[in-house]
Amino acid sequence: MSTELSAGTPANELVRTRKPARPTKLKPTQPPLEVAPATPETVLNFLVLDSRFGTMIYVILETDPRKEREFPELNVREIQLERRPTAPGTSPQDAGICAGAAIGRDPAHLYRFREFGSDRAVAGAGFILIEPRYVGPSWPAYVSAFRPDGDKPPKRHRETSRPARG
Repeated sequence: MSTELSAGTPANELVRTRKPARPTKLKPTQPPLEVAPATPETVLNFLVLDSRFGTMIYVILETDPRKEREFPELNVREIQLERRPTAPGTSPQDAGICAGAAIGRDPAHLYRFREFGSDRAVAGAGFILIEPRYVGPSWPAYVSAFRPDGDKPPKRHRETSRPARG
């Protein structure tokens, strides 16, 4: 027991208080659920630097584009891409690279890339930000998504392309 002065009591009156009891540890009735830790996965991908249209585009593909008929004669390098951790039970291929993700290149190992949550995270880790970039399954998917040749103009019908006679 200790003697303290509590708020609102005259200075000449002392109030006796007890020290708080130590909390007792409760024993769990069930063992805690074990959740598999999320781990990053490094996968082999193929890097194509596409500069055919005035801007260098980093194209990271899951399949080797040299096997595609439409693939132009561009250099292809095998690279390692470390994906961000995924939820347990989800494969990195199912998760894919989300739209808000950023890709960084390891300055010490130029064929190692890593997925980050933001551009700021890339810089914070000391990686080189890769922009503009495309990450996808194949060369045809890249060509259809980026349309480096531009959209094809709509076909004009012969009867609408001639001026009307008056």
